[in-house]
Amino acid sequence: MSLRATHLDVEQLVEVIQCGRPGTGMPSHVRDPYKDGSCYGITKDTPDIEFPMQANAMLRNDEIAAVAEYVKTYLQGKGEPTFSECAEYWGENSQNCRDFKPSHQSSVKSDPDKVSK
Repeated sequence: MSLRATHLDVEQLVEVIQCGRPGTGMPSHVRDPYKDGSCYGITKDTPDIEFPMQANAMLRNDEIAAVAEYVKTYLQGKGEPTFSECAEYWGENSQNCRDFKPSHQSSVKSDPDKVSK
């Protein structure tokens, strides 16, 4: 589910950031999150669970709380991302924003028989 469409509260967002989401591409951001059942009440011994991978970088508790607050304040309920939001973060010329850039190019192809002389 999109972070923009989710109805999770800050505490639940913190859990998702810490633990990741089993069965999805959302990684965990703490070391060994399933060792003691503190993530969703499951452990690494729980059968038939597709555990999330660990992120390349672990986050401290204060960083996780800041991410959760950011999501709650700036993303949740805000609809689809816009070019302006992307450009504010990545910069207007970033390749990350190309899919959000409004198209100003005409889709009408020129007619070679109507070339001006």
